[in-house]
Amino acid sequence: GDTDAPSSASSYTPLHIVGDLVGLLDALAVDRVFLVGHDWGAAMAWNPSRKPVQTMRAMMGDDYYMCRFQ
Repeated sequence: GDTDAPSSASSYTPLHIVGDLVGLLDALAVDRVFLVGHDWGAAMAWNPSRKPVQTMRAMMGDDYYMCRFQ
């Protein structure tokens, strides 16, 4: 309810969402992350694994079906 949100839909790209995730991990001073993505969330999980993220230790996604359509 009382939270704010970006005014533009263009602020909700995977890059922005992953940036928010990385920012949250930094703010919480998380040492290691084992990220699990499922279904459409797997696409969000892949993005931090494509760039060096010091806290990322492992990424797991099980049979992300969208890959079969691309």
